[in-house]
Amino acid sequence: MPKETEVQAEIDRMYEDESATDELNDGEATLLLEWGEASLNRLVFTDSINAEEYGTNLRQLIKRINRFVGKRTYEDEETQARALTEMLEWIAKNGFSVDEAQVKAVIPDDVTDMMGTLEGILSLLAPPTPLLSQPQPLPPASPLPLPPLPLSSKGKEEDPLSKLVNTLDDWLKPKQDTQNDSPTDKQEEE
Repeated sequence: MPKETEVQAEIDRMYEDESATDELNDGEATLLLEWGEASLNRLVFTDSINAEEYGTNLRQLIKRINRFVGKRTYEDEETQARALTEMLEWIAKNGFSVDEAQVKAVIPDDVTDMMGTLEGILSLLAPPTPLLSQPQPLPPASPLPLPPLPLSSKGKEEDPLSKLVNTLDDWLKPKQDTQNDSPTDKQEEE
């Protein structure tokens, strides 16, 4: 299993690589890096995936997404098409099944809408879920019991929980008395 330190090293490499987001504005760069971090953090729970190899491939994909989104805003159609082809190649190398038609269907017509373009692409690339190893055990429950909730008495200013408990007590009390009464007791009251 990749250790947390190996995964963290890959996350650090991703954030340190300026070419991963050099075509993007701050908002888009943050979104793309957070997506990459979420993908890398899933490695903590795997046995068979090499964190360094996975991280390298993921960084290459992030760079290609960065280039496609950025170049789309100012390059000619031929350059945009090359950037799209490169991005699709790295998408496939990272285990996703996405084609050009799917990308074109989710990106906005406005080539200057970088955030819309990035969000469209990432919507096709839900962070991959590597095969999970043995589930991690849950932390043990606290051995100490929780203290009881303080309930105030009637007549004093009550908190909402106490009011609810007292209201329920009052509501249940007549029903309990009625259930215990015999039919002859009811006739005498009338």
